[in-house]
Amino acid sequence: MEKINIIVVGGYGVIGQLFCKMVRNKHKFINIFIGSYNIEKANQFADELNSMYPNGDNESGKCSSILIDAKSKNPLKDIDSKNIKFSCLVSLINDPENYLLDDCCSREIPFLDIAKTGDAIVEALKLVDNYKSSGKNVRALWGSEWFVGLPSIVSVDMSKQFEIVDSIDIISLMKNADKSGPDSVEAFAGISKPYDAWINGKSVKYNSFAEWIPVTYPEGFKGYAYNFDNVETFSLPKVTSTQNVRFFLSIDDNVSLPMLKFFCKVGIMGLLSRPNFYNVRKTLFHTSGNGASSDVILRVKGKVNSTDQESKIIETRLHSKKGQAHFTSLGTLIAFEYLVGLNGYEQPPIGNSFPDWNKNISKVIDDAKKSEIEFFTSN
Repeated sequence: MEKINIIVVGGYGVIGQLFCKMVRNKHKFINIFIGSYNIEKANQFADELNSMYPNGDNESGKCSSILIDAKSKNPLKDIDSKNIKFSCLVSLINDPENYLLDDCCSREIPFLDIAKTGDAIVEALKLVDNYKSSGKNVRALWGSEWFVGLPSIVSVDMSKQFEIVDSIDIISLMKNADKSGPDSVEAFAGISKPYDAWINGKSVKYNSFAEWIPVTYPEGFKGYAYNFDNVETFSLPKVTSTQNVRFFLSIDDNVSLPMLKFFCKVGIMGLLSRPNFYNVRKTLFHTSGNGASSDVILRVKGKVNSTDQESKIIETRLHSKKGQAHFTSLGTLIAFEYLVGLNGYEQPPIGNSFPDWNKNISKVIDDAKKSEIEFFTSN
């Protein structure tokens, strides 16, 4: 089989390591380039990946490092001398100035991002559209940092039971014991700003913490989940007829999210969201435990028949014994296969796309179940 070359930026982080090992196990013919400004760490992890196939058989790809500074313009300049065709760049870090995206579009390298939300993704979508309009064959796939579209894909499947879809809710039950990298705090960096929500069939500006719902964890903890920005507000209305999309987040304590809500209300979070306060955000909000199981609740409300007087609610809980990091890495793997056209998935069209636009939903669900994601459904 012809070798495939991919770049993974952020490859030695928590999600990056799991993702690269999944790729190595499932598609060992792929050459993986760990992109980083810290070449020493990138080399160490590349050596670890190579040791997965120590005999160096001819079919296995090689893993190496490549210098990429995502905070500088033209971050991919070092790849030009390698004379290698890259099939994809997977960005697991923040690309606030779109330097990585811009370089990928100009070189027609398919781009997978799992970190953008809010105004940042709006600007990124415009950039890709501009390159597409100029005649560039650009593909950009935008995954949610919360599980990279897997719950959203299942929601699309659930919505097919209804002729009229009133609402789709995705509720993430986070735990303080979850494994996470320090950059995970960037998920909260922009929460003080209104985001584009899908409410009553149209896009409107909405604030985080405007809504909250009671939740009960499988282990018994009772708390509240609050609305947050997520890319599903862009993607789900395009592939379902839903009138409302909401993403809720809960943490298994009664302090963290109320504190964030207070910080947003009094304006502290707006200050802390500035780039020069990254270390402060990390100190205040980053926690990483030894790992815990992970659950996401999907709640779809609608009418089975358009003539029905009342709406019906169906609910599915997705459970990963291996935790949120495994869940997110698996979502990244499936999104990567979709973007590149591996494992029986048909590539998305030129331009912007999202994981839940994948037409082979049944295969995604089967792949998730094979990777120990459990499904619990109630009507």
